[in-house]
Amino acid sequence: MAATIKKHEMLANENTLKKLFEDINVLDVDSCWMWKRAKVKDGYGKLTTKIKGKSYAIFAHRLSWYVQYGEIPNDMIIDHICHNPKECVGGKDCSHRACINPSHLSLVTYKENIAKGGSVNINRGMCKNNIHEWVDDNIKIWASGKKVCLPCHQATTKRNAKVGK
Repeated sequence: MAATIKKHEMLANENTLKKLFEDINVLDVDSCWMWKRAKVKDGYGKLTTKIKGKSYAIFAHRLSWYVQYGEIPNDMIIDHICHNPKECVGGKDCSHRACINPSHLSLVTYKENIAKGGSVNINRGMCKNNIHEWVDDNIKIWASGKKVCLPCHQATTKRNAKVGK
C-alpha cells in the first residue's frame, strides 16, 4: 500500500517554493517576512498553484513552516509568535497573520493558540451558523489550517450525499 502524500508535501515543489519567497522582503532573520500576494478574508497569506491542471490553495505561513521544519500533524496548527496580544488586538486586521518567517512560527494545539489570544475565534462562542458551541470537540482543522464546525460539516456532507443519490 502506497503512502498518502499530504498537501504540504505535494505543494512543496520548485515552482511553488519560488512563488512562496518571490515577493518577500527579507530585511533580516529577526524581522517579519510579510506576504504581499493574495490573502484570505482573515488576513492570512494564500498561495495558489496548479498541479496537473488542478488548482490547490494553501496558507503561505503553513507552507513556510513545512519547508523549514517538516510535517504539520493533523491535530496541530501554526501560531505566529510575532503576534503580541498586548500590542495587537488580533483578528482579521492583525498584520502578523501575513508573516511567513519560519522563525516567527510555532507548532501549537488549537487550545494553546486560543489561550495566547491568537485566534479570531477566541470570543466566538458559537459556530458561524450559530448552532454549535465553538469548542475543541466541535472543531475540525483541515490540513490547510482552516477550522470548521465539525457537526455542521457532517450535516452538510450527509445532506449532499442524499442529493447525489
